[in-house]
Amino acid sequence: MTLYSGYNNGQIMMKKCLLLFFILITGYSVNAHPWKPNHYVIIDTDGGFDDFRTINLLLASPDVRVLAITASDGVLEAKQVYLKIKSLLCELHHEGILVGLQVDSISKVMNCKPAMDFSWGCPVEDTFAVTLATHIIDYILRNSSDKIKFVCLGSLSTVVTCLNEVDQFEGRLAAIYWATDLQMNNENFNYSINPSSYILLTKDYTIPLHRISGDIGELVYTQQFIGFMDSIENPYAKNMVRSLKLKNIPYAIHWYDESIAQFLHYPEFFTTDTGFVDFSHEFIHQKSSELATSVQKILDGKVSNKNQVLQYFPIDTSYYQNDVRPIVMETIEKYGKEEWINALITNELHRHLGVYATVGVKMGIRAREYFGAGVDEMRILSYAGQEPPFSCMNDGLQVSTGATLGHGLIQIQPGNDHSPKAEFDYLGQKIVIVLKDEYRNKIESEIRELSQIYGLNNNIYWVMVRNLALYYWAEWDRNLIFDIQIIHSGL
Repeated sequence: MTLYSGYNNGQIMMKKCLLLFFILITGYSVNAHPWKPNHYVIIDTDGGFDDFRTINLLLASPDVRVLAITASDGVLEAKQVYLKIKSLLCELHHEGILVGLQVDSISKVMNCKPAMDFSWGCPVEDTFAVTLATHIIDYILRNSSDKIKFVCLGSLSTVVTCLNEVDQFEGRLAAIYWATDLQMNNENFNYSINPSSYILLTKDYTIPLHRISGDIGELVYTQQFIGFMDSIENPYAKNMVRSLKLKNIPYAIHWYDESIAQFLHYPEFFTTDTGFVDFSHEFIHQKSSELATSVQKILDGKVSNKNQVLQYFPIDTSYYQNDVRPIVMETIEKYGKEEWINALITNELHRHLGVYATVGVKMGIRAREYFGAGVDEMRILSYAGQEPPFSCMNDGLQVSTGATLGHGLIQIQPGNDHSPKAEFDYLGQKIVIVLKDEYRNKIESEIRELSQIYGLNNNIYWVMVRNLALYYWAEWDRNLIFDIQIIHSGL
């Protein structure tokens, strides 16, 4: 008895060949999962300007999932780097991305004053408990089923510490990507921070080490290149540009560790020398003219297609209903394309412009933003119930997070005590997001007034509800309208 009892081997092979031919001629990209990125990474940084830009590039890319960032000695002291990472994640509303501290007594510290003076984001106070890098990394490796790549933007000291202190670290890590010169000597700063870590790693361990030469030069960031990035309406691109407008600090605009992001997305820009566990990759300088376009694609999220049917969603206002047209461009500029597209899908699914459906979209995007998570990666417990108006929020939650009933990733809390609130679970971390009382009360009072004036069965009532939904969609900032409570930090 065979699995394909109705076919002989020749027929099965023919079908496989036809499928492969279809894929090749249509250019359709086949991944293990249509939503999953190709790179799940932990980043280690020593606080350089190029590190700041590289982290923004990796956070911007839909093809990379940043699971944690650790701070180590190098350009700055690790404790200062830790605060800078926290400030960046606060500024980007990625507060749920885990941050760890690696401290040793061996690594060299430059204490670069311009790097110290440069702000990575919003001010943060040095009052929170610091978590060790080894604890963060062990937690991520235990709670993620994906093969994780370790990106080193400074020395290899954090990797070596993990090899000594994190159980089965060697077997649980897919590879190490290290931004470095190809010559291992004191001219190579990332090597010189802690030379023994490279020697130990390549001598005694078998984790694949990819050494990526990023020293392309100072002429990469031309005014035209910076102009390309400045035209992109997202905070990652704005951060890149901000770091390149510093005066009288030549090395601050030097392209270096950014080559890690380039290599992950465009490996064809590099030559490769292969060893047993030590691989070296050198940028092909003839590709320099293509850097601006490739970086623009990374920052603009165009390195992978997140849609399943459409290549893109229309932004041209002529495609929209007359009352929607005035808010399209301004709303996208304020809150981004991601929120706009998810609200668009939700309202078509919901079959009318719903107030709480739109609140659900904003809540779901905020939760994903908080964790730096993709779609289909969180579990949700909704407290919105199964009766309108609160239950309308569930449609927005499902669309914006991918945690749909069909995927089994959303549950509705039973009982009668319903509210615009939901619990989000990501890699063992749990938060509750709830619509602030002032916004909930505003909705309730305005809807109550409309129902008293027009009645629920009057068409004018639904027209006015639509107007309210449009107003909330355009005016309510997802970073201001919710309270977030940490239920379980995971550590």
